[in-house]
Amino acid sequence: MVSATVGVIVAIGAFVALQMWTPPAVILGLLDAAPSRKPAPERPFHTLAVKPAGAGDVIVTDADVANARGGGPSINGVPTVGLELTPAARDRLAAYAAAHAADSIVVAVDGTTIYTRPASTFAGDGARTIALPATSPLEDNSERLAARFGGALQPTPGYAKQAARLGVAIIAGLIVLFLVMLVVRR
Repeated sequence: MVSATVGVIVAIGAFVALQMWTPPAVILGLLDAAPSRKPAPERPFHTLAVKPAGAGDVIVTDADVANARGGGPSINGVPTVGLELTPAARDRLAAYAAAHAADSIVVAVDGTTIYTRPASTFAGDGARTIALPATSPLEDNSERLAARFGGALQPTPGYAKQAARLGVAIIAGLIVLFLVMLVVRR
C-alpha cells in the first residue's frame, strides 16, 4: 500500500516536472512533429541580390531571407512571393534607403534583374519584405517560387509537444513506480 502511494506521488511529480520540459528534436522527430518549412524547400535554390543601381556592394542576399511566403499582394495583377528579411538585413536596407533616398535599388535573382525601384520605397517598413513576381524568368507558381527560397518555418504544433511530454512522463512514472516497488519489497 505504501509503495503504491509513494509510486503514484512520484509519478505525479515526474509528470508535473516534465510538463515544463521542452522535448528534444529527436523525440519530436519520432512523432513527426519537428519544426518544418512550408512550402518545403526545393532545389536548386535561387540567389537574391538587392544592391544599388550601378556600382555598389550588395545590401541583401538570399542568406538574409528569413521566410518566403506565397500569396502576397500582386504586382500588376501577377501573384507574388514575399521574402521576409532578417532583422539585420531589414536594418541594413532601411539605413541605405534612408541615406540614399534619391538613388535606385536593383532586385536581382540568379543574376537577372527582376525590377529597379527608388531606394525610398525600401525605407522604414518597406525594408521588411522584398516582393517578387511569380512570372518569367522565375517560376510561374508562387508556392514553388517561395520553396526555392526555403519557405517559411512552421513552429511545432502545441499538441505534439504535449503528446511528447505526456508520453515521456508516463514512461518515467512507470519506471519510478517499478523502482519504488523494488526498493520497498527488500
